Amino acid sequence: MKSALPKNDSELRKAFETIPTIKQLSDPVLAISQLISTCELSRESIQNVLNKYQIEKITDLKLELLDLLITYAIVILDDHIVSEKERFNIEILKKYFRIKEGDFFTYRYSEVENILHRQFEIIYSDNDVSREEAIHKVALQELFDLSYDQFEIFKQKEISQALDRGADISNLDTTTFPQSKNKPTYDDIKQFNTNKKDNPK
Repeated sequence: MKSALPKNDSELRKAFETIPTIKQLSDPVLAISQLISTCELSRESIQNVLNKYQIEKITDLKLELLDLLITYAIVILDDHIVSEKERFNIEILKKYFRIKEGDFFTYRYSEVENILHRQFEIIYSDNDVSREEAIHKVALQELFDLSYDQFEIFKQKEISQALDRGADISNLDTTTFPQSKNKPTYDDIKQFNTNKKDNPK
């Protein structure tokens, strides 16, 4: 069966050649990683790996495959950019691995939090979110299949710190908060955003 991943993707190949050197993988997951690095990943080749290691179904490896994808995310985010090609690749891998929306949040919350924290530190460091950084945030949310509310939870700390540094909320790529004599807390902002979402004009 033909792989849905692009052939001759040198960046993808390099990433999955690097991953085993920075993350210890079990034998079946290492075999799957090697299929990716050699552009041989397909439903059939995955099934061959499962048969070899007497694993009933791919979801039996869910937690390890989440770790594999998290490690891939760390590699591709080294330059703080998620390219269209990288977004496509990780979406394809999630489909192959039967990773569902909410799996990252439920099973690997701390790992995702650490990755996003490093990205948010850069995004909010100058108290201003550019258009490119706003687009990057959308890519990060999609990368880990996070809902609006889940992503807001991860953003909370960095937005709060930016406000403490004197940032203007209108520069932080969040819903504009009503003018107030008192600086709004993040809980205020979250409630306001929730109200806006539930009652759009």
